[in-house]
Amino acid sequence: MSPELYYFMKLEEEASEVIKETSKCALFGMNNKPPGQDVLNKEICHREINDFLACIEVLNERFGFDFKPNQEQIELKKRKMEAYYKLSCLSVHID
Repeated sequence: MSPELYYFMKLEEEASEVIKETSKCALFGMNNKPPGQDVLNKEICHREINDFLACIEVLNERFGFDFKPNQEQIELKKRKMEAYYKLSCLSVHID
């Protein structure tokens, strides 16, 4: 396995960890602590996001991945999410 492939696979792994921890924040609350732990769900989630970002930094530094946050795309996505959130609030049915 090449080093580049290894770090892309690590990026995938960390992305799945972010998904897992964001699900826990949604299900159990970001300010709750998992049983037997002394850290909040959001702190665990932050750790996983940092691990994800570390993989991107390595890909940028060692392999020319050249990722840079694009603020214009970020702002566009934020507006889209807000619009879809409003739409979803109109279509939610509670039985």
